[in-house]
Parts: sequence; C-alpha cells; structure tokens
Amino acid sequence: MNNRHITSHKRTFQHEMETKSREMFQRLIPSHWVVRNYDYPDYGIDLSIEVFDKIDSEYSTTSGEHFFVQLKSTNACEHTKLSLDADFSIDVVKFTIETKSLHTARKMGTAAPLLLVLVCFKSEQIYYLCLNDYISSCDVRIRQGQNTKTIYIPKLNTLTPDSAHMRLRLYSTRAKLFSLFSLLEYQRSKILYMLDAYDHLKLIPPDKAQIKCFINEILCRDIWGIDHPWQGISLIHDEFIQPLKEYLETGTMRDTRSNLSTILDLFGEVNLVRHIWEQMCNLHSVFHEIIRQRELPTDIEGIFTKNN
Repeated sequence: MNNRHITSHKRTFQHEMETKSREMFQRLIPSHWVVRNYDYPDYGIDLSIEVFDKIDSEYSTTSGEHFFVQLKSTNACEHTKLSLDADFSIDVVKFTIETKSLHTARKMGTAAPLLLVLVCFKSEQIYYLCLNDYISSCDVRIRQGQNTKTIYIPKLNTLTPDSAHMRLRLYSTRAKLFSLFSLLEYQRSKILYMLDAYDHLKLIPPDKAQIKCFINEILCRDIWGIDHPWQGISLIHDEFIQPLKEYLETGTMRDTRSNLSTILDLFGEVNLVRHIWEQMCNLHSVFHEIIRQRELPTDIEGIFTKNN
C-alpha cells in the first residue's frame, strides 16, 4: 500500500462536481456581469450575481440589479410528468432539496430572487426554479422536523447560451418592477381621491400639474431602458404613460392600441386618467398571477406548455 495517500489532503468527487457545475453555469452568464462566490460560510446561497449593462467594447455600467443562486448538480436528472388536473400534465425534473433552503427563500420574500440552478452532467442541461416564487405560490407544506422536500422543476425552465440572458433578466429586475408597482398603486389612490372629489363634490377640477408630476416620477424609473423579456413593461410606457404625457403637453391624443383617443372622446379627461392608472395597476396583477406563475409547476405553466 502506498502510505503517502494516508495523510495527504484529498479532493472528493463531490468537490469536483461543485467546481464543474459552477463552471458550466458561469459560462452562460454574460462576461460583463459580476459573479460573487459565497464559499464560506454557506447558508443556502452559493452565488450573488450583479447585472451590468454593456456601454461599448470597453466599458459596462452597473444596472443596480442583483439575484442570488443556490447551485446544485447531479449526474443524471430524474424526469417525470406532473399531473396538474384531469386535462393535462407537464414534463418536470424531480429534485430533492433541503427544507432549510425553502425556509431561507420564504424569509427572503419575493423581491430578492433566489434561484435554484440544477446542473445535470449527463445531459449537460441546466434547469432553474425561483425558490421564492415556488414557496409562496405552490402550496408547499413542510412537516415539523422534515429535513428534505421533493420539488418539481418545469422542463421548459432550461438555461441555454441563447436564452440565459433574457430569462435571468426577468428575475434581476424584480426589485425594480415591485418598486414601480408600488409607485403606481400609491399614485392611483391619490388620483382616485382627487377625481372622486371632483365627480361627487365638484370642488376643483383635476390637477393636471399633479398628473404631470406623477408621469415624470414614473418615467424617471430605471426600468424603461431595459430590453425586458415581459412586454407589460413596454405596454405601460408606450400605450399609457407616453401618450398621456404628449396629450397633456400638446392637447392632442394620438391613436394607440389601447384606444385612449376613443376613451377621451366618449368619457372625457377625468375618466381617461382614471382608466390609465387602473389599467397600469391591473398589469401588477397580471405579473403576479401569470408571469411569475408560468415558470412554476402550476396550471398556468401547464397552459403555456399545452399551447406551445
């Protein structure tokens, strides 16, 4: 027996898998993004990703966007079907995770995404699941003293060189989106109070200066310059805010897909303003009820799978 192996430091196969999985995942991350390793101590978060926007061939600027990653790997993923109801099922990857990771995601809330990234060596596929959304939306029940939990990752949640940038950007912008939604809800409450006072009490006409101030607050948000994967962002800007801003400045309402000119002609300025803020706040519900759900093992994801 070769005695030199008895006292030597040894590199385990598990350590090799961790290194390989990290390398495979980081190859999908744009080179101008910053990946920070949480090597020790590790409390359920392995990586922190800071997103940068490319300016030119030499420089990138920080976007102020961050998301977190728990990186896992396996030699071969376990594929199965998950029945959602009597009509259809979806293809999923079955994986067992420590319940303390789910507890961590629950405590983080949904504004700071923690993504489980699962690297499958045999197929060279990389899957992902937002643990915050999963724990908050999928009726996850954890028994007292339960140490592990089987979760299901939709097979469509695959990161590839072509898709990784846009898929991950949907999560990195989460805090900016929530900030915008909060602002819109606040403005809506103020606008409804102002408009209701005019409708019922005929006290003062709607304050256009205040509306313009609200519009400028919205347009100052950093979310507009991003090539965002969710079209609801461009809808808020192009179909509601920008046309209203132009109308208040010029007195002319241009035609849009949202038919704002028709609403203005039929119902007047007061109801036009009310309609615009109600529609923008409705997009908040769309994001929570559909966009977040479509990458979870839910009936919403099943609908998109079936249609595709």
